Amino acid sequence: MSKQIIELAIRTRNPAIDEESFLQMKDTAVHSLVSINGVGPEREFDPLRNIPEQSGKVYIGMTRYNSMGRVIGASFNFRFIGNLIKFLKMCDVISGVFIKPEDESFDYVNFTSKDNITEIALLRPKGIGKAQFLQERTKYLASLNQEKEVVNSYTFKTKWGFKNTDVLVHFTVYKNLAAYNKLTKRASGLSYMNDFNSKTTPLIISYSTTIK
Repeated sequence: MSKQIIELAIRTRNPAIDEESFLQMKDTAVHSLVSINGVGPEREFDPLRNIPEQSGKVYIGMTRYNSMGRVIGASFNFRFIGNLIKFLKMCDVISGVFIKPEDESFDYVNFTSKDNITEIALLRPKGIGKAQFLQERTKYLASLNQEKEVVNSYTFKTKWGFKNTDVLVHFTVYKNLAAYNKLTKRASGLSYMNDFNSKTTPLIISYSTTIK
């Protein structure tokens, strides 16, 4: 689906809101969104680890739109917008961005499974310009994808958003938790990884299991 746009929402709960009310309102907002023609399904991820560490639990959701036209159309759906406004008042938003896969064959539904660990990385360049950063990221991911614990990596263009829209986004899928832990243990000895990390400032990197 070459025209697909993915909304990536990363947020924590406002401490003044109880978790039950937060989750109920989240489900209501999501249901009203994916009920719109050309929108959905929603995917949800539960972080095992965040860099930098966060003070509260992080909630990650993704929603696919068939095209940018569907994104615009959803913004005029009064039922959804009403629910979204109520939900956002309960959130502390880390990032809300719309991203487009650089690989037109990206399989939104099946790119990761419940057996995998998915790294969701939102980065900014550190000490270098955007063009050089993207070159460095290409080299880094090419090396990372050669590691036996890794399934694949995916890169995205940031198209639009609500907060922290200057981030550059990529996902890396690890085979399973054991594989992720194994690679993490030797990461400090991998020169290509240390070099790339020295050129990045993460808004957030979440290593997550798949809820749906």
